[in-house]
Amino acid sequence: MTTYLVWFIVIVSAFGLIASLMMNKRLQHREYDDGTNRATAKHPFLANPIVIAYVVFPVVLLIGVAILMMLYY
Repeated sequence: MTTYLVWFIVIVSAFGLIASLMMNKRLQHREYDDGTNRATAKHPFLANPIVIAYVVFPVVLLIGVAILMMLYY
């Protein structure tokens, strides 16, 4: 059961990351904000908190699952 849950979370996170990257690439050609920070303009993926969340969430989740598995098995 835990394996299916982990795979479901991985698939949903991967889908969200891919969708977010596609939207960012599509919107990258348009300019909505004139006063954009230089770091955001130079590194749109690294300065995007949504992309960072999609990368950090599965890592933290897997660490939590590993800790729980060590405690209960």
